[in-house]
Amino acid sequence: MNYNDIKNLEGIFALRAVYVCGGKKKAAEAMNSSVDTVGKHISQLEANLNVKLVKESKTACSLTPEGMRVLEAMKSLDTIWEKICYEKNAKKDVSGTVTIGLATGISTYFFPENIMDFIEKFPLLRLELLQIKEKPKSDDAMYDITISYAPFETGDMVPIFKKELKCGYFVSARYLAKYGYPKDFDDLIKNHRIVCKKNWESYSDKYGDALDDCKKIVTMTDLSSILLYMVQYGAGICVAPLIFKEEGAVCLDNIPCDTVFTVYLSAHRSVKDTPKVRTVIDYCKDLISKMVLEE
Repeated sequence: MNYNDIKNLEGIFALRAVYVCGGKKKAAEAMNSSVDTVGKHISQLEANLNVKLVKESKTACSLTPEGMRVLEAMKSLDTIWEKICYEKNAKKDVSGTVTIGLATGISTYFFPENIMDFIEKFPLLRLELLQIKEKPKSDDAMYDITISYAPFETGDMVPIFKKELKCGYFVSARYLAKYGYPKDFDDLIKNHRIVCKKNWESYSDKYGDALDDCKKIVTMTDLSSILLYMVQYGAGICVAPLIFKEEGAVCLDNIPCDTVFTVYLSAHRSVKDTPKVRTVIDYCKDLISKMVLEE
């Protein structure tokens, strides 16, 4: 940006003030300037654009059609300024504690990679993360925000955001080295060890029905982190969101998996629009979006 650009900006601000205030005199008062200075800024802008922007008479001062077009074209300046003001005020207003109810299963994949930047940006904000059940009940409405695999069952919590997580069949390299790859889904169910969640409702109908007849379920748990550790250390094969690839497990890509987990982000209606909660909602939406890893 050079000196001439700065002068053009001064002219645009003066032009906007004349339009909003209805004349140069009131525009000068609003800008804490003089009528001559306001006129000078506009005259320089007119000279640079080679067009008349303001028409004056003894009783009135208004923008020409060309002046209105210039003002319309520069609306983005207002948007940018509003965003700057919002960010400035948000840093001041975003303070206090925000309580997050996090379902046990989701906590396994909730990777706050950019938490350091978030904390530095909002140093007065405190996050309190507490465990809730996979299917939240009315008791969980005490939280500001909840993240779960099931929608809420109370009107106090408002749905904000949801994402579907595709799943796959996962196993450790040490298991494969000893027992080999399953050839297909039937081979997996009949001849390989299975590690699964105690609640089968979250699985697809095909996999859930197969588990009913499976003879080689070696571990069942409600603790997803323990389930995945069991897989990592060779206990057997499990279904997990594709992001589990980043934890070093092997995905059996040769076997199609039709299980999909849906992550629901909800917020308490009484606080969802406060600056601190809205800030954390945006942060959680970003983390949930990053859980989606395509095949």
